[in-house]
Amino acid sequence: MIFNKLKDLMATKTFLFVGYSLRDADFQEVWNVITTTLGRFTKLAYAIDIDVTPEVASLWKQRGIELVKTSDLLFVRALRKRLEKEDLIPSEKLLEFMRRAQRQVSSTHYRMGQQSLVSSRNSDPLNSRNSEPSGKSHKG
Repeated sequence: MIFNKLKDLMATKTFLFVGYSLRDADFQEVWNVITTTLGRFTKLAYAIDIDVTPEVASLWKQRGIELVKTSDLLFVRALRKRLEKEDLIPSEKLLEFMRRAQRQVSSTHYRMGQQSLVSSRNSDPLNSRNSEPSGKSHKG
């Protein structure tokens, strides 16, 4: 079942292998079976390999994988920077702000002795804004 899904994806999507060893026997076996099964419908894939030689790159290109000579860490950092720049993913600054805010809210709830936003098991969770334990009104 997993093999069939992988085969379907490889027929319709472009794969990028980061952190995989193309020298791994299991990887080679799976790749060979899928590309043999798909034949001319196999899409070109890409792989990151810092130790690639021209000879190895040529061999893998014939087998349907184009190698990019860089480290996986450098590649992922450059990809993240590009995606942040194009606003396709949240920036690291925004994520850190959200982490700090979450810790602050959790800390406040802990200090107040609350395990959750609902003050008791008998409270209506949909109506919890109207029943603050301290008697103070909720400001949203």
